[in-house]
Amino acid sequence: MDAGSNFGRGRAAYGWRRGVAYVLLWTLVVATLENWVPVSSLSPELNTRLFLRGIPGWLLAAGAFVAMTAIAVPRLSALQLTLATIAVIALITLLRAVAPNPFVSLRVPWPPDLSSPTEPAPVANPVYLSWALCLYGGLFVCANALAHRAERKAALLSRAEIARGRSEALFSQAELAALQGSVDPAFLLRALDELQRRYAAHAGGAERLLDHLVSFLRLAMPAVRSGQSTLGAELALARAYFQLAAELEAQHAAWRCDIDAALADLPFPPLLILPVLGQLAAAVAGRSPITLNVVAQASQVTLLLHGDVQPGWLAEDLRYRLGVGLRAIHSQARVAQASSADAPALTMILPLEPFSSRADAAPSFHPQPGASPPWTFPPTSLSTLAATLKS
Repeated sequence: MDAGSNFGRGRAAYGWRRGVAYVLLWTLVVATLENWVPVSSLSPELNTRLFLRGIPGWLLAAGAFVAMTAIAVPRLSALQLTLATIAVIALITLLRAVAPNPFVSLRVPWPPDLSSPTEPAPVANPVYLSWALCLYGGLFVCANALAHRAERKAALLSRAEIARGRSEALFSQAELAALQGSVDPAFLLRALDELQRRYAAHAGGAERLLDHLVSFLRLAMPAVRSGQSTLGAELALARAYFQLAAELEAQHAAWRCDIDAALADLPFPPLLILPVLGQLAAAVAGRSPITLNVVAQASQVTLLLHGDVQPGWLAEDLRYRLGVGLRAIHSQARVAQASSADAPALTMILPLEPFSSRADAAPSFHPQPGASPPWTFPPTSLSTLAATLKS
């Protein structure tokens, strides 16, 4: 037996109902093989009488083997189980020597006249009895040990399958959490370095940069804490990112965010737009502008990122994270990269069916949907936008 697992230890290999069935089956099989010999010299009546006379002895042996295997198989190793089987055989053979004629065998030698009432019934001598018990008992013990091992493996596999399912569920949750975006630390460090430099050179510019940085972090923190976000919150964060980037570098002042509809409640992967915008900013040529358009249609919302970039600008891992993150929330979401210089740099399509009834009632991000305001807002516009999203 494999002692590497504790499964089955401390309890019997099988219950009493199964044990009784084993006793009856073992007794019937062995008694038939040893005591029923349909030969011409024996009548059916005599065969039946000898068969019945041999049952008590084989029943005793069956009970001993069944009790031993039920207790020993889950607890003992193969060597220990072999020694226990030999001990049971020796005990049964000793009982045969003490008790008067407990076993009957019609094998050899046969008495001269079995039909004579005065002729004693054939008795299994100790050597033959030991051999028979080794044969039948050994087969029974081996069969039980193999059956118990198979049942144990099946139970362990079942437990392993359950554990694998739980592990896959936990892994999926962890993978989904890993797919969520984050605020680029390098971008924040660059903003802090610029803030330190401005405080030493120009306090007014430092205060303005600090306001933009605080507004950006204030919009990013809810998604960091909760791991959930909406399209409205992500667009507000994108605006804050554009404004902070324009404050850091003047060439980013041409970046624009055009919104055609207010969809503040549409679920969206948290903080995944930021790394996309970061890679797009690194890939655009020179002072080329970046434009983010959000267009709502009858059944879908389309996010379009425009920039002067070459096809394949988005890293494969980020594209995978973006696609999986969107499909985890919207199963029919699609992400497409630009295949030519005239196409949008990135297209994200989200289904709108569950939210179409609320689209008309949702607040607008700016007073005139469809307009193209320049991406330079007064500092108060961010707080007004945050208040609108909270409402």
